[in-house]
Amino acid sequence: MRGRARAEIATETVRASSEGVWRRGRATPNSARYTGARLPPQPSIGCFVRLSHRSGMTALRQLRLVALLEGTSFLVLLFIAMPLKYLAGLPLAVRIVGSVHGVLFLMFMAVLYRAGSARGWPRRRWLIAFVSSVVPFGTFIFDRSLRREIAEVARTPSG
Repeated sequence: MRGRARAEIATETVRASSEGVWRRGRATPNSARYTGARLPPQPSIGCFVRLSHRSGMTALRQLRLVALLEGTSFLVLLFIAMPLKYLAGLPLAVRIVGSVHGVLFLMFMAVLYRAGSARGWPRRRWLIAFVSSVVPFGTFIFDRSLRREIAEVARTPSG
């Protein structure tokens, strides 16, 4: 009985929802049995894309937003955090701003792939976009061409 009681304790409810209950057993660490009508929504890697789809933000506008954020974080890293590290002895500034910049850079690469694929950009345009993210003030220069392309897309009738 003691072994059975432990097994029942191990299958305690992990998460409950209005439709059903998730229970975790002891068989394997990741096994789960679901008792209920529907599965709860699962998080996905593409949540950024879905969010933009709901808000009506196009791939180009999303690229422009992430490019401006990434460029700003790069400038903050170079002109504020780095001097704080080497002149004021505060390496924490580089760690924080560098982490934020790294996440924004990865987001920029993902959104660049999405926008470039959707628009059918040639390799040269992809390369210009990538280089602009590595050069200080580059994303702000690249932003001008993105604004022109967004305005051009807005002018053409969709059909």
